[in-house]
Amino acid sequence: MRIFRHPWVAVGMLMLAYVCSFMDRYVLNLLVEPVKRDLDLSDTAIGLLLGASFALFYATLGVPAGYLADRTNRKNLIAAGITLWSLMTALGGVAQNYWQFFMARMGVGVGEATLSPAAYSLIADWFPKERLASALSVYSVGIYIGSGMAYLAGGKILDWVKDMPPLHLPWGGRIFNWQLVLIAVGLPGLLIAVGVALLAEPPRKYATPPQSKILPLHLFVSLFQLLKSQVVFRRLCVASSFFTIVSYAFSSWAPATMMRVWHADLKTTSIFMGLLMMLGAPAGVLLGGYMADNGKNAGQNKTKILILIITAAALIPVMLALPFLKTTWQGMAAFILAVLLLSAPVGVTAAFVQHLVPVESRGLASASLLLCQNLLGLGLGPTLVALLTDYFFGKPDAIAQSLSIVSITMLLVSLTIFIGITFSNAMHENQ
Repeated sequence: MRIFRHPWVAVGMLMLAYVCSFMDRYVLNLLVEPVKRDLDLSDTAIGLLLGASFALFYATLGVPAGYLADRTNRKNLIAAGITLWSLMTALGGVAQNYWQFFMARMGVGVGEATLSPAAYSLIADWFPKERLASALSVYSVGIYIGSGMAYLAGGKILDWVKDMPPLHLPWGGRIFNWQLVLIAVGLPGLLIAVGVALLAEPPRKYATPPQSKILPLHLFVSLFQLLKSQVVFRRLCVASSFFTIVSYAFSSWAPATMMRVWHADLKTTSIFMGLLMMLGAPAGVLLGGYMADNGKNAGQNKTKILILIITAAALIPVMLALPFLKTTWQGMAAFILAVLLLSAPVGVTAAFVQHLVPVESRGLASASLLLCQNLLGLGLGPTLVALLTDYFFGKPDAIAQSLSIVSITMLLVSLTIFIGITFSNAMHENQ
C-alpha cells in the first residue's frame, strides 16, 4: 500500500472524500421543487432544510473536530465521519416527514464536520509552505466536482425514476422518487471511507504535541487564546464568513432561479449547473491558488488578501445584474462569472489561515474558520433569500431579486473588512 503514502495521492483521496461530502450536501439543491411539492413546504422551510439543519451541527462540531485533529489520528477521524454522513444521507431517502428529513440532514452535518479540519492539518504536514496553497486548492476542487456531480448524477437519476410510482416501505410509509436520489448518492461514500482509512498518517511538523486530554474547558480555553492572539485571523474569519453567505445563497437557489425566472427545465438546469460546478469552479479555485503561489510576492499574505479583495469587488456588479436578465442564456453567462469569482478564494483563504497561526493550532484554526463560515454562510445564506422571497416580495419568481439583495449586502460588508485587514499593523507583522 505504498501508493497511499505519496502526498499527491493522499490529497487526491481527500479530494474524493470532499467530492462525496458535497454530493451528499448539494444534491438537495436540485431537488428543491419536488421536495417542496411533495412535502407541501414554503421556501422558508426549504431554506431551513438546505441551511440551518445541516449548519447547526456541521459548524458547531467543527471546532471539537479540529481539536481532535490536533491530537488524534486524523485519517481515522475522517473515515469515521464519511461513514456517518453517508449513512445519514441514505436515511434521508426513507424519511416520512419534514422533521425526520430535518434530523437526517443534521446527521449529515455531524459527519461532515470531521473532514476539513483534519484534512487541512494533514495536507499542511505533507507539503512545504511554498506549495501549500496549490495543494489545498487541489483538495478544495472537491467542493465543485462534488457539487457538479450532485447536479449531473442527481438529475440523471431523477430522470430515470420520474415515472415510477412511489415505493412502499415494509413497515409503512412510502418513498418519493426524489428520495431514491439520496439513497443512490449516499451509500457509495462507504467505499471512500475505506480508502481514507488506508492513508498513511504523516508526522506532525511541531516538536511538542498539544496536550492529549480531550476536555471541553481546555478546548474553549485553546480557542479563546487563539482568537485573542491572532488579530488578522479573527478578522479574516468574519470577512470570509460574509463572503460565504453569498456562496451558499447562490448555490442553494441558483437551480430554482433558472427554473422559476428563466424557465429552464430540470434537465437543462441539472446539466448546466453540473458542468459549471465541475469545470468552471475548479478553474477558479486552481487559478486562485496559482496566483497566490506564483509570480511576484508569491506565498506572501499580502498577495492572498489582494486576491480576496478583487474577487469580492468583481462579484458585486455580477450579482447586481441578476434581476435584470431576461433569458436563460443571459442567466447562464452571469452564473459562469459568479462561480469563477466565488470559487477563486477557497484555497487561498485556507492557505492564508495555515500561514497565520502556529503550526500546533492549525486544526483548531481551520475548524474555527469553518465554524464562522458555516454558522453565517450556510446557516443564513439559504434562509435569508427564502425569507425575502416569501415575506418581502411574496412571490416565488422574485427569487433573483432576493438573491441579488442578499449577495450585494454581504459582499459590501466582506469587502470592507478585507480592505481593513490590508491596513492593519497585525497584517504587516504576519508577512
